[in-house]
Parts: sequence; C-alpha cells; structure tokens
Amino acid sequence: MISRLRRCVPAFCALLLGSGLLGAAHAAQQQGRGIFRAAANVSLALDQPRAVVVGDFNSDGSLDLAVANAALGSVSIAFGNGKGAFTSVTELAAGPAPVAITTADFNSDGGLDLAVANLDSNSVTVLLGDGSGSFRQGPILDSGGIAPMSLTAGYFNFDGKLDLAVVNASSGQLAIRPSNRA
Repeated sequence: MISRLRRCVPAFCALLLGSGLLGAAHAAQQQGRGIFRAAANVSLALDQPRAVVVGDFNSDGSLDLAVANAALGSVSIAFGNGKGAFTSVTELAAGPAPVAITTADFNSDGGLDLAVANLDSNSVTVLLGDGSGSFRQGPILDSGGIAPMSLTAGYFNFDGKLDLAVVNASSGQLAIRPSNRA
C-alpha cells in the first residue's frame, strides 16, 4: 500500500509503504526531485496493516502516522520527531478488521480526529483526538453498505460540517454519512 503525504515539510517528504507482515512499515524520504532515498524502518507492532494516514496528532508541528491494523482491530499512532524518525507509539481500539482510515477535525475542537472503516462489522469508528496525542471513543456509525474498504472526509452537503464518504465493496455502494453535529 502506498499513501502520499497531504503536505510536505521542507527536507522531509515521504512515501509510506506497509506490507501485510508483522511490524513492516517503511518511510522513504524524498530528495526534492521526485527521487526517494532508501526506506527507513519504523518500528511498530503491526499485524496486517491496511492503511496509513498522516497528521499532526499531538500538535507539536511534526507529522505523525496512524496505521489501521486489520488483525489486531486497532490503530497504531506513531509520533514523529520532525527528522524522519518516530518515537513513541500508542495503540487505540478501532473495531473488527479496520482496513481504511482518514483524519479531519470532525468535532471542531482544533484536534485531529480519526475515522476508521471496519470491514467485519460494516461500521465506521470515530476516534476523537484532543490535540495532545490522546484519543477517546466517538460514535460508531453504520457504513451504509457491506464491506467498507475506503473512506474520506469532506463538506459534501455544504452545511459547514464534515461528512464522511464510505466505499462499500461487497454491496457496490458509495455511502455519504452527513454529520449530525449540532
């Protein structure tokens, strides 16, 4: 799986590569001309990693990683130090077989939150971040179909509140989950 960073920090752009094996995550630093240096291993306890997203989850100005682990039913958060290394890791319960993940500030508190698509329960778990690197369980939503495989956040109904779009593979549906936030 390959995912590009949403933003580049000077001297550090990366592609993140994950394999289906335990503990295999790699970050490749970009040299500025579309050329990537050799991958650096990121030590995480991963089991069937399926998706990765990048954000500053602890508000320290450095990019962090959130990885969905299908076999563990969890999300691993690796906090970046701003120099291409990741120091501490936090494990969060997500749901049965998380396979996709996205980040946005769903509750408008200034901290990045996570939404995780759970394949085995046809659900989306929302994990609410407080901006310090801690998360609490938010709502668990129906995915709107069978076998959610991908999701993203956006302002789809133009009410100023973030919504979720969820691709459900087995039912062949794209479900839009409007925010119910007041």
